[in-house]
This record gives sequence, structure tokens and C-alpha cells, in this order.
Amino acid sequence: MGSYHGDTLMNGGAELMLLPLHSEECRTEHSLNIPFINNTCSSWKVSSILAETVKDTVKISVKGKYKEAEINLFYLFLKDGSLDVRYEFTASEDINPRQAGLVFSVPSSGRVLSWFRKGFWSSYPEWHIGRTSGTATPFPQEAFYIKMPGVRPEGDWKFDANSLGTNDFRSTKNNIYWAALTSRGGTGIAAVSDGKQSFRSYADGKSIMFLVADYSNGGAEIFFASHLEAERRPLKAGDKFQGQVKLKVVINN
Repeated sequence: MGSYHGDTLMNGGAELMLLPLHSEECRTEHSLNIPFINNTCSSWKVSSILAETVKDTVKISVKGKYKEAEINLFYLFLKDGSLDVRYEFTASEDINPRQAGLVFSVPSSGRVLSWFRKGFWSSYPEWHIGRTSGTATPFPQEAFYIKMPGVRPEGDWKFDANSLGTNDFRSTKNNIYWAALTSRGGTGIAAVSDGKQSFRSYADGKSIMFLVADYSNGGAEIFFASHLEAERRPLKAGDKFQGQVKLKVVINN
């Protein structure tokens, strides 16, 4: 857990997510009771933990394994207060991932998502969930919930919500330069990147989870599957994958 002047910034360390591709056949009947697939890897067991100080950097090395992969995690606490989390894992079973990266947790109370990313287009409408910059909260006053098919929405599509938050809040932000989850007072955590990683936040009870993905594709939507085939990166048992997440504390002075 990390805190600043009594304000909890993070609830704990990183968890590995290997989110599988998932699709079903096209059917005429439709149900809104679609199960959410947001599970991080399971059956975590620690093999070793080593802490050392190298100049002005504190390094904590964690080795362990999940059911899905064996992983080495390296937490680098830098002099400027930032945290650099490097990881490398070896797949223990075959998986065709939708997203792969590290998941972190922050308190849910009053959290605001803000971001800046590289866009595919030069301009986006202000209401578009794919806009290059913006802010969103998980359950704003404008949020609405569709309870059955065929009901006309009550507001903008970005405010369509479920238990994970609105479309605006929980949608993946691709090609981020930074994305931050802060309290309404402006204190929190930011993921800083080079425009190649993806970021996704979602509500989970009393916490907000956020994924910083080193791999993310367009999903398994069956009508566009052939167009997305080139983006796939299936992993076989024994395949290796590595990535790096840079986190910084955001402080409102």
C-alpha cells in the first residue's frame, strides 16, 4: 500500500493479466447478462523476494508463478519518487491474449480518470470515448443503465454504464502518453508511457483497477475477425513476454 499525507494512492502491488480473446456465435436472441472477463492470473505463489539498494534506487525483485505463467517482477523505486515496474514472464499454457500487462488497484472514492494519448485520427468529437484527451468518472450523474434490449438510451452513449463504470471510464485508451487516476483534490497515480501502451480502468467494489498493457488488440468481434488477424499474438507454453510500467505520484500543490 502507498499513501501521501494520509491519502491512499495504491492498494497494493502489481498483478499479471493475460486477458483471453473471447467470442461467441452470432445469435438472433440477445441478453444483457454478459459475464465480464477481467480476471487477473490465478493461483499466485511467491518463490523469492530480494531487496537491495543501488545508488539512489531501491530494487525489489519478486519471483513467482501463476497457473498461467511464471514471472519475474522488478520494482525500482527511483530518487524522484517514481516507480518503474519491469516484468518478464514465461507462459505455462497456450493462450491467445486480448490484452497482456500489469494490473494495479487504487481506492474508488472520488477517483477521476484523465488521459492524453496518440490518436488514430487528427480530431475527435468531445463526446467520443476515443478522444485523445479527456476526463471521466466511473459513475457520474449522467450515467444510465439499460435494463432490456430495445429501450431507447436516455443520454450520450459514453454514459451507458454497468458495474464496471461508464463506457467512457472503462474503455481502453490505446497509445497513451499518460493516464492518471486522482482524487478530486488532484492527488493520485499516473502511468507514463511513450505512446505504445494501452490503459484501461474499471470499478471493482471498493477499488478502481487499472491495467497498463504492453499488448492490446481489437478483440474477437466475429465480423471483423479477419481484419484483426494480423494483430494477434498467440502465446504457446514456454513463450516469453516482457514489459515495463512507469508510475508517478501526482500531487496537487
